Formats: sequence, structure tokens, C-alpha cells
Amino acid sequence: SFAFVCIARFDFQKGQDALSPAMSEGYRKAFKFLAPEPAVSTERGTICAAYDQDPEVMDVIRKACKKNHVPLHVADFSSVTKISDKPDADPLDGQFIKRNGILYKLALLGSFQINNAALALTAIDALRERGWLIPGEAVHTGFQTVRWPARFEVLSRNPLLILDGGHNPQCARALIETLDVYFPNQRVIFLTGFMKDKNYREIINILMPKADHFYCVTPPDTRGLPAEDLTVCLRQAGARAHAYRTTAEALHRAQEEAASLPVIVFGSLYLAGEIRDLIGLAP
Repeated sequence: SFAFVCIARFDFQKGQDALSPAMSEGYRKAFKFLAPEPAVSTERGTICAAYDQDPEVMDVIRKACKKNHVPLHVADFSSVTKISDKPDADPLDGQFIKRNGILYKLALLGSFQINNAALALTAIDALRERGWLIPGEAVHTGFQTVRWPARFEVLSRNPLLILDGGHNPQCARALIETLDVYFPNQRVIFLTGFMKDKNYREIINILMPKADHFYCVTPPDTRGLPAEDLTVCLRQAGARAHAYRTTAEALHRAQEEAASLPVIVFGSLYLAGEIRDLIGLAP
């Protein structure tokens, strides 16, 4: 028997019910797999690779691994560096990273994806230590062809349309950081919609410094915040904002203006799915 657990980064919020008050329900379920079956020895049992994150979260992970005799491999983000000296490369076609002297092309965009790549390479190292034969060519192919729909996904180049399904303040901060890398000193058009139960007011404050204006829609779900309410909230905060009856109408108007500014769809996975459907992509 063998089990491998890979723990990615998640939004740390105090007060959530799980292994400790800080952990989410989903991670409580995932942590069940950290404990090997009684008949499984440590040598052949579970191993764990983890994203290096909030100290309180890492404390829970380390204690769970120690209690269950599970070897823990924590990603070393400093081991992976971004290579920016490729002037002939299209920056929206991926990014180049280096680890242990090996150059990789990563299809996913955003600085946060470099840390995710570090976690993936850490997991590969751990599996290789257990005897798994993972050719270097397979790693290169995986990085070059990986796709993550609705995670800073370039949907079209002309006009430039980028889709990100992030829907919390952590994702909004990561989005702004990424936009500042690819579009420095340039504002963007946000086509956005949120769920009523999300912290959309904080998200708005994070997005506003980068926004030229907002096209507001109601995500296709009963929990969707009405576009008119979002527009009022944005205008009260000092932003240029317009509400649209349908996402199709907002997308059409945004693409008309995208000749001069990038259009960024953000705020809801429900909205992301609707956008992908409108332009003929699989959900």
C-alpha cells in the first residue's frame, strides 16, 4: 500500500472549523489520508509534500505528519527562480524558471505559479526517492502543456481577454501582483461579478488602483450579487462602473473597448464558466 498527499496553499482564515480553528473542512478531509493504515510500515506508507505557508497551518501539517510517522517534504521556493532574460519570448505564452540548474518552460502565468511549480518539483523529488521513475522529459512536457482553466487564462489575444476565477481577497491580491508584472503602469477593464456571501467590498478596494472601469454582471447563481448593487458599491468607492443585464452584453461591450486596454474577467467561478461557454470553450 502507498499513499501520497500533496497539500497546496489555501486561504488561511481564523475561526473556520477543522483540525484546528484555522483549517477548512476540505483540509480536514484531506488530512485523513496522512495516517497510514496500521498494517502499512513507515517505509512503504504515506509521504507528504506541502506548500510552505502560514506558520500556524504548517504547524498543524507538521504535527499530523509527526504523529503518523509520515515523511514531510516542504517546498523550498528559493530553489526556483524566474528567468527574465528571453527578449524574444512572448510574456503571455508562459514563463521560464530554473531549478538546480535545469531550465523549464511553464505554461501557466503569474508569480504564484512559480511557487506551485516548486511544490510540484518537490513532490516529484519525493516520489523519485521512493523509486518512482519519472523522466526529466516528462516533467518538461508536463510544465509546457499544463492548463489551468480560469486561472489567469488568456482566452484571446486580439482583443486581449484574460479570465481568472478568483473570488476572495487573497486571489485579488495575487491577480493585481500578476497584472503589475504583465501590464506595468497600465490600467485594465474589469468584467466582474461576485457572490453575495463573498467579501466583495475588500476585493473592490484591492482591484480599484488597477482599474480603468468596471463592467458589472450578476453571476448565474441564486447567490449572485445583482449587478446593479455591485455598480452602486463601486461608484460609492469612486470607481467608474456600469451594470449590464447579461454577461453576453457586458462581454461584447468590453471586447469593443479592448483594443486599447486588456479586459480581465474576475470574481466568480460561476461567471468564469459562463464566459468560457459564451466564447465556445469547454466548461
